[in-house]
Amino acid sequence: MMELVTGGSGSGKSAYAEDRICALYEEYRKTGKKEQKLYYIATMYPYGTETEEKIADHRRRREGKGFRTLEWYTNITEKIHQFEASGEALGCVLLECVSNLAANELYMEEGAKDEAVRVVAQAMAMLKKKTQYLYLNFMVQLHIQLNRN
Repeated sequence: MMELVTGGSGSGKSAYAEDRICALYEEYRKTGKKEQKLYYIATMYPYGTETEEKIADHRRRREGKGFRTLEWYTNITEKIHQFEASGEALGCVLLECVSNLAANELYMEEGAKDEAVRVVAQAMAMLKKKTQYLYLNFMVQLHIQLNRN
């Protein structure tokens, strides 16, 4: 199952997605399949005070919820391969956030640059295939320009 959670900055999408994936994870564990783990893929790169504060806030909010945090800023497909090669398997995953991942792929030195859309889409498809439950947060900012002739 995959769910895309959208909203603006500060809209509560992260808290909503955390609550939902945790509830699904607990239901899954009740079936006796305890081998699956709960993962939080963090994509926000700490490039300054503002992002460092946001990251700290997110860490505080997920404290005690059982998440194992994976700080993956770019090239998620390769990181999944490396992760699985180490004997681990993704079970229930919250990816926070697709918008950050796309920006990282576009602008970070190690990012995919012109291939960013393909790389992010490929990563989402792989995550969907390899997880039991997948929540994707996606920040949306709507910009409307009216042209009057």
